[in-house]
Amino acid sequence: IDETKTLEIVKRLNRVVLILK
Repeated sequence: IDETKTLEIVKRLNRVVLILK
C-alpha cells in the first residue's frame, strides 16, 4: 500500500466527513 495514496484518500474522506457534519 502506498502511504501517499492512502494519505490522499484519508484527507478526502476527512473533508467529506466534515462536510456531512
